[in-house]
Amino acid sequence: MSDMTVLQEDIDCLEALQTSLAASDAEFIHGAYETGLLEFHGAYLAQLETVHLPQQEV
Repeated sequence: MSDMTVLQEDIDCLEALQTSLAASDAEFIHGAYETGLLEFHGAYLAQLETVHLPQQEV
């Protein structure tokens, strides 16, 4: 029973957070870790666009 109480508290907090984020006009800002991942993702996509892999035979 105590597990369900803790789980419900978490659900309530996350739902409140989600509601306040949806109502916010502020732009979301990623932290340092996420920013690094996004930069890596962008660089990786740019490389994929310039590399032409040989066609595989079917």
